[in-house]
Amino acid sequence: MRAAPLARTRPPPAAAPPLAGRIAPPARFRGPAPGWDLARVPVHPPAVVREPVQTLRRQEAPDAAAAEIAAAAATTAPAEPGNVPGCTLSPGLTPSFGNCAAYAANAWWLPDAYVVNATCACLATPNSPSANCVRQTLQTRMAATPTALKLAAAAAKSTAWLDPAGYQLFVQAALTPRIYADHVAAYAGCCCPSGPAPYPAWIGVTTVPIPVCDIVGLTIRWFGSCHGTPGAW
Repeated sequence: MRAAPLARTRPPPAAAPPLAGRIAPPARFRGPAPGWDLARVPVHPPAVVREPVQTLRRQEAPDAAAAEIAAAAATTAPAEPGNVPGCTLSPGLTPSFGNCAAYAANAWWLPDAYVVNATCACLATPNSPSANCVRQTLQTRMAATPTALKLAAAAAKSTAWLDPAGYQLFVQAALTPRIYADHVAAYAGCCCPSGPAPYPAWIGVTTVPIPVCDIVGLTIRWFGSCHGTPGAW
């Protein structure tokens, strides 16, 4: 008679010692605990990303009411502290969807990146006499761009998909200098004691779109402050 085989059993795992309400020292936590799935841990982006005040997706319809009030608001605006002494401001445009639609209307020849960034800048700069003057001056100078340059820019833009590098070279050679010059003239003509951001920044403005208008507004205040105060207009 054969003896019955012994059952193969494994010793139960040792029970973890209770923490008794105490927190284990950091040395015990050198990696993720078993069973944790970090992919399921919700990550909440900053509020400026989740809920931007202005994005291009919100520009679905012009703000007609604001557009009708713009001229009257600009002509009755009080003097602005910090402007160049003795400088007289021209009437301007208040920030509104209707007053910032000119860039989209000129998208047939303007670089797409500049259309996005300029529209955001138009919406994000404050409702102040100097900012309103800059807004109006920039749009007036854009409209006065020579027709020959507009047609050349439109022709170059039509080749952007086939030759993106060549189109970017055209933008930086023909459009970026003029757009920068328009901003220098607008700041100077609107009583700003300081000027726009340095020229290298405008290569990015005309080639890289930033569709979150809050970010565009912050960059203007930090690098292109009208009154030379970083972080403010």
